[in-house]
Amino acid sequence: MNNATKEDFNVWPVLIDMITSVLIIFILYSFLDQILNQRNLDLLLIDKKRQRFSTLLTNDFRNEISQSKMILTPEFNYLKVTFRDQLLFPIKQHGRTVITREGQRVLNGCSSLIKDNSDELGIEEIQVEGHTDSDRIGSDDGKIKDNWDLSSQRAITITRYLTDAVDPEEVLFSANGFSKFNPIAENTSESNKSQNRRIELKIFFQGIEKTED
Repeated sequence: MNNATKEDFNVWPVLIDMITSVLIIFILYSFLDQILNQRNLDLLLIDKKRQRFSTLLTNDFRNEISQSKMILTPEFNYLKVTFRDQLLFPIKQHGRTVITREGQRVLNGCSSLIKDNSDELGIEEIQVEGHTDSDRIGSDDGKIKDNWDLSSQRAITITRYLTDAVDPEEVLFSANGFSKFNPIAENTSESNKSQNRRIELKIFFQGIEKTED
């Protein structure tokens, strides 16, 4: 009986299942490897573009950067440009949303670089963020009610100024206000508070897939 059982056993279905499983694993591995390689190439291309644009900004704004009025920070998939509020808005009037002459000069330079290099470097999106310190604020005319108003209106003001020079149909812009809720320093001193009063530009670059499209 045992001999008959051994003779009747067909090994081919088992071998076919094993081969099929190995092939499936191989195909999945190749697919994931291709995706990871594409992602790595994407990040390398974005990093190259980000470094190039960072160099252009550094060449044009050495004084502002050396004085920490303007800070360039490479992030995972974008370049963050931070403007201290005293660079763009009146120092002694923290609740103002009118851009100073110095701020206009800096923004004019930035918008020119964005416009002149948006195609070559694939600048596809710019997020403008307004941030404040924790001090309560309000204007006598009622236009600024609180830090939500201030951060949002400043972000919108900067966005409108930049889009006067850069076509928003070519580069996607957005404006967001974060009030006091995304500080980079504890609001325990005037020095720290001045760091929190800032405008940030997050500049995103196209990767390989969008460049090829």
